[in-house]
Amino acid sequence: MQWIIIERWGANQVEKTVLLVDQAYEDIKNMICNFELIPGQIVSDFTLSKKLGMSRTPIRQALQKLEGDDLIVDAGAGKSYQVSPITEDGIIDLFDAREGIEVAAVRIALEKGIDETRLIELERINQNMEDANIAGRIKENFEADQQFHDYLVNLSRNKKLIRFHESLLLQCRRVRMISYLERKYQDKAYRDHQMILEGLKSGDSRLAQQALAEHIETARLDYLRVMKEKNITEDFGMLRFFR
Repeated sequence: MQWIIIERWGANQVEKTVLLVDQAYEDIKNMICNFELIPGQIVSDFTLSKKLGMSRTPIRQALQKLEGDDLIVDAGAGKSYQVSPITEDGIIDLFDAREGIEVAAVRIALEKGIDETRLIELERINQNMEDANIAGRIKENFEADQQFHDYLVNLSRNKKLIRFHESLLLQCRRVRMISYLERKYQDKAYRDHQMILEGLKSGDSRLAQQALAEHIETARLDYLRVMKEKNITEDFGMLRFFR
């Protein structure tokens, strides 16, 4: 009987540890994506354990998971981790990957056929984005913009493409926040999405793919322009306010 009690206790402890790791992962991930922890900032299990009010063990495991997401990088001996910097080269690589995945998803979706109700839903998402933008609901606008692209990839019903796209989402969310330092980009995004929808609704694969590729390419150039023209380090506080 004593052996059974010990086993149950052990299982409960394992379950509790897993839950703590998941909680720490979500908390730190949100701190990074919301710019509470800014790009380039050094973080450690010691300081985070104090901030989150939990032991260092689940923090360490959470940091390892975040390293796998490319949200943090090894800062070297004695420095623990660094929040991944946002660099011009990183933006170029990320948007190359986005374009490859999303344009392929649109082509495959049209080859398989898209149900009209799904196109109506995609149009609804885009209109929600525009309505939120006009009303100045910045966070809602941001979320609808992301939802549009997520839904677009899901139309392909290609599990591998969807999984690849999901692996980029966290990095995309951080970089896409840069556009909110220039509010005019939100109007442009709505118009670009409408062109993509026009191609999808008419079944014109070439138009839809071209509109999407141009949307991603011009967005990349816009972000790179903002990186050069603004003091991004000083503006991280404004991005935190948006989130």
